[in-house]
Amino acid sequence: MTGLRLLSFVPADFDALAGWFASPEEAVLWGGPQVAWPLTAVQFTAMLAEGDMVPPQRRCWSAWRGDAMVGHGQAVYDWAAGRARLARIAIAPARRGEGLGGSMLDALLRELFADPAIGRVDLNVYTHNRRAIALYTRLGFVPGAITPGAVRIDGQAWDGMTMTISREDHGAKLI
Repeated sequence: MTGLRLLSFVPADFDALAGWFASPEEAVLWGGPQVAWPLTAVQFTAMLAEGDMVPPQRRCWSAWRGDAMVGHGQAVYDWAAGRARLARIAIAPARRGEGLGGSMLDALLRELFADPAIGRVDLNVYTHNRRAIALYTRLGFVPGAITPGAVRIDGQAWDGMTMTISREDHGAKLI
């Protein structure tokens, strides 16, 4: 998909992203149990502050198509291990089903693997999020460990799963 640009996530993007989640469950599905719903500028500012550390511990991007923000993604770095963890991946609700998720994730992976210090990218996904798992698998991520009861939402336990892709495997997908 052409025309998708990754830009730094900035305060002007906060309201749009916060509006993509209509319930505490949707916010946790996106951001894990560390986020509180409703999402606020205070939470987003704290995420951005992690990017100001040296070296950065987190980077946040907005994905744009034309003049509309259509996606969001973050990476949390483990510099000592040479890896990054993709986190808080979302596509604007009105734009889901257009193939933007794959394009945005590929752009994020290209960004991460452009740094020679990063050799592996991981992510965590809840096992009931089948569409996300199918997309990650299609992009070359390999399923890993499952964490039973990773989070509890309204008395329900959600299992989590780690998925991983190496620089080499991502490069092989591009050929």
